[in-house]
Amino acid sequence: FITHTRTRTHCASMSFSIQGGEEKSEALPLLERLKRSFKIKAQILLDRLNPHVGKRWAVAGTLALLYIIRVWVASGWYIVSYALGIYILNALIGFVTPLDDSDEGPTLPMTNDEEYRPFIGQLPEFKLWQNIAVSTALALLATMTYLTDVPVYWPVLLLYLLILLALTLKKQLQDMWKRGY
Repeated sequence: FITHTRTRTHCASMSFSIQGGEEKSEALPLLERLKRSFKIKAQILLDRLNPHVGKRWAVAGTLALLYIIRVWVASGWYIVSYALGIYILNALIGFVTPLDDSDEGPTLPMTNDEEYRPFIGQLPEFKLWQNIAVSTALALLATMTYLTDVPVYWPVLLLYLLILLALTLKKQLQDMWKRGY
């Protein structure tokens, strides 16, 4: 049984919780309540999207296609594209890097008498999709203003991104071959 001495108008904006038998009240500002409500609704949406793998990746692909078309037609935002590429590369590295990243870590069985150990990456598939979709949507929003259209020589950025991609893939593939994946 919780009693409060404030007027009814104040009670509507109060949050009550009981901890250790004592009553405690704290007023939550409007922005805090809106933020909490948004987080709950976003989590419910993500929970509902989780089993629909194909649809999720179709959304991410559509966002990527819209972004590519926007950058191509507008002929700009190469630095945003470079940052997006680096971010996606980093997310993919987390996806293909084993959770146990020690040198003597688990490997796949080479004979029938060895125990099967499935590959478990540091970044789950759902989080990979979420990172790619959100970063692509934010990059698409960044192309809506000319403040983010920094003039750069795009072939240098593309060459640097491709070199980084090649070196990273080489390292990851060598690690996967060493582990027997």
